[in-house]
This record gives sequence, structure tokens and C-alpha cells, in this order.
Amino acid sequence: MLRLFCSLAVLLCAWPLSAAGLRLSAASQMLDRLPLRFERNAGQVDARVRYYSRTPGYTLFLADREAVVSLPEGGALHMSLAGASRRQRVEPEEALPSRSAYFTGNDPSRWRRPVEHYGRVRYREVYRGIDLIYYGTGRQLEYDFVVAPGADLGAIRVKFSGEVSLNQEGDLVLKAGGAELRQPKPQVYQQAGGRRVAVEGRYQLRGDGEIGFAVGPYDRGQTMIIDPVLVYSSFVGGGLVDEAGALAVDRAGNLWVAGITTSVNFPTAGEPLKSAAAGSQDVFLAKIDPSKAGADSLVYATYFGGSGSETVRDITVDVLGNVYLTGFTDSTDFPLAGSGPQTENGGGQDIFVSKFETAGKTTPELVFSTYLGGNSFDIANAIAVDSSFRIYIAGYSASEKYPTAGSPPQTSGQAGWDAVISVLDPSKGASEALVFSTYYGGSSTDIATGIAVDGAGKIYVTGYTFSTNFPLSDKPYQSESNHGGDAFLVKLDPSKQGFDTIAYATYLGGSGYDVANRILLEPGGAIWLAGLTLSKDLPMAGDAPQTANAGEADAFVARMDLSLEPSKQLTYSSYLGGRGTEVAYGLARDAAGRVYVAGYTISPDFPVKGSALQEKFGGGGADGFLAVLDPSAPAGEALVYATYLGGGGTDVIYRVAVDSAGDIAVAGLTQSRAFPVSDTPSQNVINGLSDGFVTKLKTCGDALAPAKSCN
Repeated sequence: MLRLFCSLAVLLCAWPLSAAGLRLSAASQMLDRLPLRFERNAGQVDARVRYYSRTPGYTLFLADREAVVSLPEGGALHMSLAGASRRQRVEPEEALPSRSAYFTGNDPSRWRRPVEHYGRVRYREVYRGIDLIYYGTGRQLEYDFVVAPGADLGAIRVKFSGEVSLNQEGDLVLKAGGAELRQPKPQVYQQAGGRRVAVEGRYQLRGDGEIGFAVGPYDRGQTMIIDPVLVYSSFVGGGLVDEAGALAVDRAGNLWVAGITTSVNFPTAGEPLKSAAAGSQDVFLAKIDPSKAGADSLVYATYFGGSGSETVRDITVDVLGNVYLTGFTDSTDFPLAGSGPQTENGGGQDIFVSKFETAGKTTPELVFSTYLGGNSFDIANAIAVDSSFRIYIAGYSASEKYPTAGSPPQTSGQAGWDAVISVLDPSKGASEALVFSTYYGGSSTDIATGIAVDGAGKIYVTGYTFSTNFPLSDKPYQSESNHGGDAFLVKLDPSKQGFDTIAYATYLGGSGYDVANRILLEPGGAIWLAGLTLSKDLPMAGDAPQTANAGEADAFVARMDLSLEPSKQLTYSSYLGGRGTEVAYGLARDAAGRVYVAGYTISPDFPVKGSALQEKFGGGGADGFLAVLDPSAPAGEALVYATYLGGGGTDVIYRVAVDSAGDIAVAGLTQSRAFPVSDTPSQNVINGLSDGFVTKLKTCGDALAPAKSCN
């Protein structure tokens, strides 16, 4: 089966925005995110109309032989199918719980109630073996032609009233009633072996207002669907606020997602540790198998927390598939397990560190969980685990009594918020489980955001500092702060004593505000950092694809090789962004050395590259972005792939991961009802004010997706 997807962006270029329009913009954006509702015509409109839909910008009427878009200024766009079968049947699909009632005049026989609403309307057999389906959101009318195996795609002839033309991007431009409407280039795809395979598709102008479709080679015996790269995408959440802030991929390709939920109906699955919310905000942990369909893809999901409030900040998975979480909690009854070093909340918010054992288990089992904190606020941002299953966490603390251990370089905080770095060994008894722990900072604010560990047990930490006396090593890359807030990179050797544990420490930044949010290690020992910068003079190195800050704040990515002399240690550095703001939260690397950066953007000109999943900004507060860099390529080719990801609301990618097959997974927060989901997600609608999301993208082997042919 072949599917052609078309969407009609109504009134994009019709009228200027008035002052009243500005005041109503928030309400308008909310309406734009709502799905179209098709009402059955029970006599409330012209008898020729079967179903119709009212939206903020137009009214759509569906009759037996045509669709009519009625425009606010009095014009109309007519769409019909030339040569269509007279045997076609008009059928509603996806019944909605809402209803309408019409009380006209004093005669109850003329009243119409209830009038049913539907999410889609299907025209069956408009041509032999071809159906037409209408649906959409807000001002975006969408329709699919579904072509059965053996059916003649060339039979489709869509006729529009008004002026019809194609632009350089292959979009269809329609002019009617003084308005210009745009219909993006058609998307064509086919389903084969549980995955999507892209098919080249374009419009054909046939004269007299008619268009047809031309497609490339495809398997006429298989289902075809557009958007080959999106193999799995699902909302994750309940009826209130949910956010997927952490993501990891295990060796079997399962996606482990953790986040926060305030929903009392968060969808649990499997044998959850907790099936109900315990406090005002809980952590959730979910295991998703993207190779499965629908509800079966959500293999496991549980609430996790005490009677207060919890926030999870990071997740990792060890070589056996065991899962580790960290974040912070103010609960005094947070779930504990094993021989943790701290069994009570020290005051305010404490860090939590938890391990779920999955190896040989039918359901994850909480085997280690502990508080870690002092008498004030303690927050963990990042977690890592080594080959001996020791746990490494990094964050920051305002406590005077944050627990230190081993021979740390700093045993007390310096001022305000200090970075903290701790190592735990769950295999040891409670008194020995905290192997190493230290404050790290200067006389101002210091925040650790990322942590990594090498095979020799050396610890690498990144973050940002406002301290002009941040502790540095003897030969740093950058020895002085630029006073605007700088990123930092620290390497610690816990086997040494006191200040000697600082194997390396440097500032990294320009004259503005610079924050490193994530860190990763190459197998050879080089270090990658990603974050955001307001600096116009951030140090650049290598064949950077973008050497200038394009907006107020851009994302950045940098590579440090500490084996080189200090002046040469920055081997690669690049801005990444448009004229708005970008922040990078996610960082990953594949076996071929490509680097994956993800976060959010509000730029309408973010540098999209390759066959992007989403070429244009979706609107709302922000869109997620995903970019792939090849640091071995020349500057003009270094940005291999970049895409927006989002709908009409606010969308943020917090994490990106790459599995053993080279496929990409991202997770984050969405407020968009039209956020792109796959055919068989575990959850296909947003349930609350915001939901978490998890999305997997296919890379088609060594050729980065979205490839035009994923065979």
C-alpha cells in the first residue's frame, strides 16, 4: 500500500497581523494545536455537505464530490477529484467524545442534538483501490491518499479552483479569494518489515488547475508511508505535567527514559515498583521497546519517589543492562535499598542515587538507593558508571556539611553554590559505600553539569563557574576567567591525595556567558563538551561549520585533547544556531566518530541540513533540534544533518543517544498536540499540559538518515 501525505497551510500569507491579533496570539496558538473536529451534518448547514469543520481561520465543508475551504474574506478554495468513481463512500472515523447541539427557533422538531464529532473522514474508493482521508490540526488541513497494492497512482487528479503553481521547493502554491495558501511537497512512504521506507514524491502540474503525483520506484506489494527516518515516536505522560529529561539505550536497543510527573494517571506498565503517585511530583522510569507496536512497546513504567517532590536529572545503563538514576528529592521517605551511605534526608533537598537491576530479572528490581546531601540544598545533574559498577555523580551543593570521602581536594564549600563530585560503590557496606567525594569551586557560584569516567578510573567533569579563583591545574588551556561566566573542564584522579587529585582543570569561554551542559569521552581519551554561549569570541578550532555566533545565544560543541600542549588542546570548536537562541542539552557520539548534538531552538533560520525530518520551525515557544557533525570533514561538509523537531507548542530535546546499530534516540518535553508520532506509538496523543516524548530515528546503516532509501 502506498500512502501520499499532503498538508494545506491555510492563510499563511493572507493578511497582516493587527494589534488585536497580537493580544490574541496565545489563544490562537492554543487553537492551532487542537485537532480538527469534523461534525456530521444533521441539517445545520447546506444539505450537500456531509461533514464540516470550523477553525479559527477557515471553515471546511466536505461534500460527496468536493471539499470547500471557506476563507474569512469571503473567498473559497474548491478541491475536487477529476474522474473519481461515483461509487465512493464517505465514512467518519475516530469518534470523539465531544458533541454539538443546535436549538433553532421554537420548534423542537428543528433542533439538532446531539451532533457527533469525528477526528477523520475517509472517502473510500475515490479511484479503484485508492482512499482519501481528511484530518488535521488548527489551521493545518491534511489529507492522505492511500493506494492499495496494484492500484494505479496515475489515476489521481486533484483539481483546485484559483491559480495553481509550484515554487522552487516543490511546494504547491494556491491563490484564492485574495489569500495565498501553501501545500508543502508531498511526503510518500511505505511500510516494510516493520519499518518505514521513503519514496521520492513530487507534484505534477497537469493544466487547468489539475495536479497529479509522481513517485520513484516502490514495492507495489507493500505499505508505503512518508517520513522514512521516524521509526518510533510516542508521547509519554498523564493528565498534568510530564517531562522526559533523561535517556539511555541498552545493548538490546531498548530505550530507558526517566523524567518527572505530576500526573496521577501516568501510564504504568509491567510490574511497577509503584503504580500510584506518592507525592506532589514523582520521578518516572520507563522501558520502551521501539521494535514493538502500540501499547506493547511500553514494556515497563513505574512511579518512583516519596511523599514530597522528586526530580530526576540523568540516567545511565551499564554493560549488563542495569539502570542508574540520579536527581534530587525533599522527601523524608524516599525509597531506599541496599547499603547506602545515608539513610535519612540531611535537610532541604538531597541528592538521590538509585540502581535498578535488570540482568536476569523479569522486571527491574531496586537494589541500591541512597540519599546524599548535607543540611541545605544538594542537586545532582549527571551520572556515570564504570566497568566495576561504581557510580559517579556530579552536581552542586549549598550545604555546609555535604559528605566528603577519600582524600578530596576540597573538604568544605567556598561560597554559595559549589560543584560536588562523588563516587559510590554499591557492593560495599554502608560505611564504605561512599568511596570518594569532594566539593569543587571558588569564591562564587560553581555548577557541575556533566560527568564521565575512563577505564583507569579518572573522572572528567564539566559545568560552569562565575568564580575568578576556580581551582586550576598547572598548565590549563585557559588560565583566566572572562568574568561573564565560563565553562570549565576538570579531570580528577581519586587515587591521589588532596590537591594532587586535580590532574587537570581549565576555564573555557569567551567574554560572554558560557555553559557546558554535557560531556563525553572518545575511546582514545579526547573529551567533547556541548552547551550554550553568549560569547561572540568563543575560541574556535578545527574545520568548524559555524565560526560566528548567529544570535544572542548559540549552542556550541568543543573537543579537547589533554595529551597535547595547552595551546593546542582545543582541537575542534563550533557555534551552532540561527538568529534566535539555541541551547544544547544532549551529546552523543557514534562508532564512526560523528557527534550528535540536541537541544532547543527558537530560531526560524536554524541551519537545517540533509533530508531533515522537519525543515521549518514548528511555532510555539521553542522546537527541539538535532544536529550531526563529522569533525573529520571540511568545514562546508562538517554539518552532516540537522532538523527541527516539534509542533505548535514548546518542544525541548534534553537527551540524545545512539545505539549499536547507529540509530538515534531523543527524549524531552512537548506541549504540542501535533508533535510528530509514529504509526504505532505507545501513546498517540498528549494527555496533559505537557508530556514527555521519546523518538527514534533510523540512520540506514552508514548513510545518515533520513536517507531516501532505507532498504
